[in-house]
Amino acid sequence: MTEREREKETSGRRGARPIIKDERSSKMLLNDIQNCVTEAIDGYLLTRSDLCRLDDPIAKVVLRSALPEGKVSLVSGGGAGHEPAHIGLVGAGMLSAAVSGDVFSSPPTDSVLKALRVLQSGKCCGCLLVVKNYTGDKLAFSSAAEIANRNGFPCEVVLVSDDVSMEESDGITGKRGLAGVVLVHKIAGALADAGESLAVVSEAARRVGAAVCTVGASLSCCNVPGLPRSTRLDGERTEIGLGIHGEAGKYLIEKTLSAKEVAEQLVNIISRRCLRGTRVAAILNNLGGLSGVEIGVITKELVTKLQEEGFIIIRLYVAPIVTSFDAKGVSLTLLPIDISLGATKMSLIEALDAHTDVPHWPLSTKGTLDGVCMKAMIKTLPSWDSQPLTSESLDTLKINPASISKAIDMIEKALKDSSSAIDELDAFAGDGDAGETMTRVGSASAEGVRNELARAQGQGLTLSKIFEVAAISIGQQAGGTSGVLYSLMLNIASSATRSVGTLNFMEGSLNGIEVALNAVQRVGGAKSGDRTFLDALFPALFAARTANSNGLNVKEVMTAAAEAARNGASATSTMTPRAGRATYVPVDNVLGNEDAGAFAASVWLTALASSIEEH
Repeated sequence: MTEREREKETSGRRGARPIIKDERSSKMLLNDIQNCVTEAIDGYLLTRSDLCRLDDPIAKVVLRSALPEGKVSLVSGGGAGHEPAHIGLVGAGMLSAAVSGDVFSSPPTDSVLKALRVLQSGKCCGCLLVVKNYTGDKLAFSSAAEIANRNGFPCEVVLVSDDVSMEESDGITGKRGLAGVVLVHKIAGALADAGESLAVVSEAARRVGAAVCTVGASLSCCNVPGLPRSTRLDGERTEIGLGIHGEAGKYLIEKTLSAKEVAEQLVNIISRRCLRGTRVAAILNNLGGLSGVEIGVITKELVTKLQEEGFIIIRLYVAPIVTSFDAKGVSLTLLPIDISLGATKMSLIEALDAHTDVPHWPLSTKGTLDGVCMKAMIKTLPSWDSQPLTSESLDTLKINPASISKAIDMIEKALKDSSSAIDELDAFAGDGDAGETMTRVGSASAEGVRNELARAQGQGLTLSKIFEVAAISIGQQAGGTSGVLYSLMLNIASSATRSVGTLNFMEGSLNGIEVALNAVQRVGGAKSGDRTFLDALFPALFAARTANSNGLNVKEVMTAAAEAARNGASATSTMTPRAGRATYVPVDNVLGNEDAGAFAASVWLTALASSIEEH
């Protein structure tokens, strides 16, 4: 069955929505579109010495090299584009063979028959064909089973229709098959490898197939080789209850849902079929386009929502296992684990835990997941064993709380307001996120200082303490290169300014800052002229020293420093990068534009100078 036929089959039952196509083809790292599935199989087999393929120019059949002689074999398959299903699920403990069609197209009956003939010749004692419920797949595999049975090779077929977003229809089509099929593979495969008969394996597979429930959600349509890009989910849209071939979902929501909102939608739908309070095995299946960060967040939200609704998660599998090319979505599958598998002595949980050689079968934590697994172990860290300071060397000047508050407020706001400008400069040299990072630096340092001010109860803070708490907070929250370097700089500045007293405040402060900048040079490797934030900070330091030696007050000293930082940042536009991400891109990309880090340094220094009162 072609994609067009699938769309017609499913959309007619829902109430059709137009499938809008963008005439631009999607970009994919392929050679010949017509031959991409065969090439993909060849590439995959280079990583699996335990598998082989049928030597046939047309049939796309992958088999275990050592067939399960004297045991029941398992076969599955369907259109390509769902990898690792199904060729990636061939191996001991799961499938004996997988039969692939072209992209999103059912394999020919003849290809399935060829797989069955090889299994029969390998002395397998019968075969179970496990098929997702799509018309083309159902016809191809069922027809092959009929012919094999006629020729003396006993075969059974189990259809999996686990899409609980769809209602049962009056016709014969039934609900779609989704990621729940892999649980049938795993359980039936374990029973087959344990030597159970075809009747026992088939009955267990039917019971699992009837009990398993799946529902999916996506923020984008999948891109299919050679076809125009679908624009159905462009803009602020989320689809709930979709198939795995680009078919429109059951519900179209005119907004981009958050991970928490998607979790609520999926669990609300699946709980209509799978009763709350049930002990379940759960699969969180990446449809192909979600990043590791996204799948981590949605996993947390789905587990939390399932637990809130009373589900008891006994096994949790998280992986891209039945994908839809690059669809940016996820599906949730639940299987009640207390159902009987029939005549076998093996329990469902034992079958799930049974060994398999398939590398794509995800591992699961054994035992019940509860709220404890969502909590971090918290330990109190000891302080540094620093050398004791004499009372004469301790800093004695505490800066007025109002002045501190004004300074951190203005710095935080300035960095936040300049975030887009910093990002724009960073995009010439990297991934354009420096503004976001510097916003976190400003917010983290402000939060740390505010918390310390609250603890000081109106007593003010020393410069060393301000640097210390800002460094700790940035180190905990900011991340990124800028976060690491600012945390280091402020940490060193804190220790280097512990001896600052009332009489030598400005001189001692500038000495401490110089020590900190030198430490950044040693650790980061950059120096003045390398086009980094040091090209704003060193000129600022030198200008402040000059102003201080000329007897200027704090306001005037910091104003001179800010002006020098601004000029230093501007000068980076003509510098050839010798440090940082800018060294990875052509020089022409960055020349004529300031370094993002230097510009950000001038922003917060200007804000700091503006916050100081005229005295």
